[in-house]
Amino acid sequence: MTLKNSEKRRNMLKKTALMLALLPAFAHAQVHTLKDAAQEAINSNPEVQAKWHAFLAANGERDVAAGAYLPRLDAQAAVAREYHNEPLLVENYNSRQAGL
Repeated sequence: MTLKNSEKRRNMLKKTALMLALLPAFAHAQVHTLKDAAQEAINSNPEVQAKWHAFLAANGERDVAAGAYLPRLDAQAAVAREYHNEPLLVENYNSRQAGL
């Protein structure tokens, strides 16, 4: 084998190895339709993502503000038992409470 042939062969092997290494990246980056390409561009754009999350936060704040106009109902309940064992006073006290 001559020097030129071995050099050509090495270059060919390097190019083949490079193409094989990059093949998964190119295969993953394929876009099937224009709609898919636009959707991928929107989903991967950080500015668009920031605006979308700001929009969702504004909707949440609006819902919180609207909740202040709704009626509010608080409920509570309690049960207590007390037992006294003294020589002159042996009594049990039960207490139940509820409120709105």
